[in-house]
Amino acid sequence: MTVPWWGKEASPLVSTRAVPPGGAPDIWPSLVDATREVVFEELCARIKSYTPEWTNQRASDAGIAVAHLFSEEMEPVLQRLNELPENCFIQFLGAGGVTPFPPTAAEALVQFTVSTGATRSLSLPQGFQMGAPPAGGGTTVIFETNDDLYAAPGQIQEMYAFENGLYRAIDPTTTTVPFQPFGANPRPGVAFFIGLSAAPNVFVGPQISLGIQVQGPAGQPPPVSTGGSAPLPAPLAPLLQWEILDGGSYQPAEVASDGTNGLTQSGVVTLRLPAEWNPAIPAGASDSTPLLWLRLQILYGAYPQPPTLLCVLLNTVLATAVQTFYDEALTPVPNTNGAVMTLSQTPVLPGSLVLQVDDTTNITYSSPSQTSSANSSSPGGIPTAAIWTEVDDLSEFGPTAQVYELDPATGQVTFGDGTNGMAVPPGFRNVVALSYQVGGGSGGAVGAGQITNLVNSVPFLSGVTNPFAATGGTDAETTVQVLARGPQEIRARGRSVASADYEVLALHATGALVARAHAVPGFHPSFPGTLIPGVVCVFVIPPERGSTAPIPDDGSLLAVSSYLSGQLAPVGVEVVAAAPVYHSVRVEVSVVIETFVSRGDTVNSIIAQINSYLDPITGGDDGTGWPFGGTLSYVSLVRQLLSLVNGVTAVSTLVYVVDGVRGANCTDFPISANSLVWPAIHEVIVTAGASS
Repeated sequence: MTVPWWGKEASPLVSTRAVPPGGAPDIWPSLVDATREVVFEELCARIKSYTPEWTNQRASDAGIAVAHLFSEEMEPVLQRLNELPENCFIQFLGAGGVTPFPPTAAEALVQFTVSTGATRSLSLPQGFQMGAPPAGGGTTVIFETNDDLYAAPGQIQEMYAFENGLYRAIDPTTTTVPFQPFGANPRPGVAFFIGLSAAPNVFVGPQISLGIQVQGPAGQPPPVSTGGSAPLPAPLAPLLQWEILDGGSYQPAEVASDGTNGLTQSGVVTLRLPAEWNPAIPAGASDSTPLLWLRLQILYGAYPQPPTLLCVLLNTVLATAVQTFYDEALTPVPNTNGAVMTLSQTPVLPGSLVLQVDDTTNITYSSPSQTSSANSSSPGGIPTAAIWTEVDDLSEFGPTAQVYELDPATGQVTFGDGTNGMAVPPGFRNVVALSYQVGGGSGGAVGAGQITNLVNSVPFLSGVTNPFAATGGTDAETTVQVLARGPQEIRARGRSVASADYEVLALHATGALVARAHAVPGFHPSFPGTLIPGVVCVFVIPPERGSTAPIPDDGSLLAVSSYLSGQLAPVGVEVVAAAPVYHSVRVEVSVVIETFVSRGDTVNSIIAQINSYLDPITGGDDGTGWPFGGTLSYVSLVRQLLSLVNGVTAVSTLVYVVDGVRGANCTDFPISANSLVWPAIHEVIVTAGASS
């Protein structure tokens, strides 16, 4: 009998080998042989014991036919029985609070076009809907605007950078050629002019929105650091002032919102305009046609680096790939006594559900000062409805807490039982979703120029487009991904102590796109080679988009660093979120294949397998992503080509070319620590072998 790993008599070697390193096994145990042939043989073996009088067992016998039918019907039953170990593990993870990540919604900058017949700006409310063909195919994906927008009837006609008393013209139609609105030396006194053309007697206002695309620094984004015992103070940004040129004088334009943070990042700037805005020509400009001019100038302060823009666009607003539903009465699930109800649309975006419960049985009087702001009251002061709160776990709340749990994937809403959370009061259609949003997924990650279908209509609104590709948009986490992440989540228990805890908890950072993370204690990218106590560097890998290596943006790095240092890491730990360094890898390989297979298909399969093996998210020997600093092994790649590519019988040569440096034939190639690889264009030479 094998020594049990948990016993005192077990050696350290036995104890270590007994626990699988990933938590979930790669191959789940089979409880029974779930094939119809095994069932049929077992059934026939019992004939002699149970029915000895049955001696005619030829293939045409009716009893044999029934036995075959029974075997076929039992096969799926036994297959489901073999799924019991995996299902028990899933239920165990669910009891530990590990649930699949819901899909996230993509976001895009959209620009509206107003026809020349409009006499004033068009009011487009928040939630205005547009459609686009989804990335990867399928039904139309809906985008909704995040804010209200006043779309002006006009266009940007001229742009100038004003410096040293001179106007430098800027092409307003470009979206790819960078320019510096304040010149190479931003300082107080320099200004940026934007001239809008509009038909006479057209009212532009009361607001105007400008989409500004900022060119980021070349290469990877710099590391973002938060936390620590004494975080470094952030430098003060310069003070900017927006103005309009009304006739011959400048009037201030109030900033309603500035998503660019003073032209330091891409975003939308919304300005509140004065009641009067008349066309004019700036003093000293060479223009001959009066325009509606905006001026942005630096009052005081300086930029660490001069801002560089790619474009300034009129009538822009951010939109998210979601669809909002309003005033829907929830449907009770049968046999739950009203404790579980469902929404009609899924998947629900977490945090978007606004749920109102009408308590028609509560007729006690409460004064207005005692009534919660979340409650609505009848004229007599009788509370009739309240907004309940979504929580992660009902067991943490008492019998009077107005809370519920939401399963975003199924749309099921679970209420308390009167002990943990308040029970739903009796009534008919008294639980109403005032609003909730449905959407998310990789289908929303559409390319530039794909959002062109106006779902809602407004007079004189002629079109819409997205000048740039949408960002974000990820599918819901699969069961396989949950099984791989679950044991790490339970081990971390919501606190970042070991480096592996930072890696798994970084996936929860709100506002960040994280497909994988890697934590290195004592390492700071700004001080390579120096061990720094109290610092943890977390390398962030976003989901892959396109054919380039996945690089996180500044927002994702800031979200990961702030989330880990502010809520999970021990006090005084500095968390540095950084983009990984990639090495370009080219593989030169010659293989021998069977004569009966297609050379073209074989070459494509070999290239696909090499790319899959080198993938930073799904590559490596175990399929969980290329290990940081992992040596390029020729033996592992040869093994994969021989076992996974149909028709390959031998690998004659295999050479790694890393960043242009060619390695020796059939040898390993080491890469630098804490770095990853990205596949380049490979070279495959195929030699046909003898047919088998």
